[in-house]
Amino acid sequence: GRGAGPVDPAQPSVDNPLLVGVLLPHLGELRRMARWLKMDLRAAAADRDAPRVLADLDALLDMGDQTVKEPFVISQLVACAVYHMALSETQRLLSQPDLLTDQQWQHLAHRVAGFSGGRVHVDISAERAMYEDVLQRFYSDDGRGDGHFVQAAAQESEIFRDFGIVRP
Repeated sequence: GRGAGPVDPAQPSVDNPLLVGVLLPHLGELRRMARWLKMDLRAAAADRDAPRVLADLDALLDMGDQTVKEPFVISQLVACAVYHMALSETQRLLSQPDLLTDQQWQHLAHRVAGFSGGRVHVDISAERAMYEDVLQRFYSDDGRGDGHFVQAAAQESEIFRDFGIVRP
């Protein structure tokens, strides 16, 4: 089937579109929202509004938890950046230990410890699939393991251009 993505009616239909045509514009928006939450969290801490502080930290951790599950390395790195933001803001709150109740601190400790299932693991399977997709377009597979370079691979010039690959 056709890969997901925008359809341009001016372009001819491609039966086997490149897997590498993945766009992830939501990541920039997510980072911007995380910065807004951080500013709101600081304002809430200055106002000594503990429920809002905790809600903002929960939201940051939720955003990181959602994004870390995406299969792309860049998504996982953005998740780690948002998680780092939440940790940095938690560290700032330690200068105001009486802002949160013991129960709220415990809640926060469990949320922080549980981020990404308690262990951040960078998964490169999506990137590996993209590289394999490119390679399978350039080499034949005759079933005996001795494939050879295929000169007229579909979208050859675009692959060379987009990835800066030196022609064989």
